[in-house]
Amino acid sequence: VELEFGDYPLALRRQTVTGDRESAIAALVDACRTSLESDRQSELAAGTGAERLLAHVSSLEPVAEATGDWQIYRLEDKFSLVLGVRLSADGDRGDNQETKRLACWGLVAPLNDTSWTLYLFQPPSSGRAGVAKTPEIPLPPEGRRLLALRGTDGGGLIGFSGTGLPQEWMAFFDDRLGKQGWMPRGGWASGKGAWSARFESNEKGRTAQVSIELSRDAAGGLMGLIQIVP
Repeated sequence: VELEFGDYPLALRRQTVTGDRESAIAALVDACRTSLESDRQSELAAGTGAERLLAHVSSLEPVAEATGDWQIYRLEDKFSLVLGVRLSADGDRGDNQETKRLACWGLVAPLNDTSWTLYLFQPPSSGRAGVAKTPEIPLPPEGRRLLALRGTDGGGLIGFSGTGLPQEWMAFFDDRLGKQGWMPRGGWASGKGAWSARFESNEKGRTAQVSIELSRDAAGGLMGLIQIVP
């Protein structure tokens, strides 16, 4: 699964693998390689944390690389870290030196003797190779995405909040999803300050569902949850 944080250009991918420690690290290297190869412009926001990680690789040999494009490094400390860097020519220098920019990084954590959890921080990867594309569900103009959880099968959850009237938000989803080919199933149900509806699509012979739930928050605003089931 992959967790996205609002509109922040960062996602956390979590994956469980079986095998020994070296197998888990190899799987993490492969995940970082996939991230680098799938989006050749991707990189994480620069900052003190990124600079600190990049400082560690200055004296290391990459464990994988594409000449002039990207490199992957392995760091051993209290945890086994994997760093993926993007290479670019430094236009301010005349010595043909390449600038390294952090594009992804991750670590492995043991679940038991034979199972491991991989954590990889990378730019959001909707549509990335190996990750089924999650349908893009629009939010009302007053809505702001809080969190998004995406699965490799194209399913996901999107939490959002904002201001407005429930009737306006319901009309927005009816209109926009209808234009995208989603058909309502039973209309909107309401009760105790909450509203919910379900939509279906049979595009390319595959049935997918979108469930939307709206409710009032303590401050009088609106909160919503979108569940996508491929």
